[in-house]
Amino acid sequence: PHIGVQKTVLEIAPGRGRWSAYLVQDSAFCTLVDISPSCLDHCRKRFSQQSNVEYFLTSGTTLPHYSNSQIDFVWSYDSFVHMAPEVISAYLVEIARVLRPGGLAIIHHANIQDLSSHNQDAHPGWRSAVNDRVVATAAAQARLTLESQFVYWDRERKIGVPNFGDTITIVRASG
Repeated sequence: PHIGVQKTVLEIAPGRGRWSAYLVQDSAFCTLVDISPSCLDHCRKRFSQQSNVEYFLTSGTTLPHYSNSQIDFVWSYDSFVHMAPEVISAYLVEIARVLRPGGLAIIHHANIQDLSSHNQDAHPGWRSAVNDRVVATAAAQARLTLESQFVYWDRERKIGVPNFGDTITIVRASG
């Protein structure tokens, strides 16, 4: 519901394009950002018939330098759950830089309750030591406004990210 054909969208870590297929179809222009050249190559082939897509190989914490205040909507699903807190913080600063005033970002991330005893390698979902408070604090430091944090998209609690105790955070750019 947050994307429209007039929107400029950026997806962080599209992998093989599971969500990108929807983003590309429903946006005016979509930038796919990944740390993996092979994932970007796969997406280039998958979306070769689409003229509204570009691909950006990231160092792991950067977004396209030419996108200052150009993006309406940022999406990342099932990637921030594996990122270290400092990587998430760096990405949130970058998200704040590329979002237009009022632009929205939806990020799916881990929500580990006991950060002090957490072991990422032993966690069944290989979740990083991040929780709602860490992400909310990093968003505030990046000057993003926290809109909401939740597990389920719907009141019936049928659509969400409960399997590993994850959370979805929605932030908005100032302005």
